[in-house]
Amino acid sequence: MIKNKGTTVFIKYVFFAGLATLVDISLSYLLTNIFNIFYFYSAILSYVCGGIVNFILNKKYFFFILEWTGLQNISIVMNFSK
Repeated sequence: MIKNKGTTVFIKYVFFAGLATLVDISLSYLLTNIFNIFYFYSAILSYVCGGIVNFILNKKYFFFILEWTGLQNISIVMNFSK
């Protein structure tokens, strides 16, 4: 049993990051080898999908204190991308 809350949060964070990586790699393989999409395009799409999965999981389980709307989330991402 893990008693330190920080350690528990870190383990969950690493698990979610691994899950997002699994989505990225799996989707890249699926798009490239099954649907015969050019590797560059499938890599971009799978990377974006993995990032979205990571964002949603982290927002739901770690950053749930702030209640943001979807539009506010998009505007925050757009501000960081400048």
